Amino acid sequence: MFEENFRRAVKLAGGNYLVFFTKPICLLFIGLSILSIALPAINRRRAKRQ
Repeated sequence: MFEENFRRAVKLAGGNYLVFFTKPICLLFIGLSILSIALPAINRRRAKRQ
C-alpha cells in the first residue's frame, strides 16, 4: 500500500522527489523514521562498550 501511494504522489508531483521535503511535517516524519532506524544500532554500540 505504501509503495502504491508513494508512486502516485511522485507521479502527481511530476516525478519530483523533492516534494517530500518541502513541508515541515514531512521533514519531521522523515527525521523520526531515521531515528527509529538509527537508535537501535547506536544503543547496541553503547552496550558493547560498557
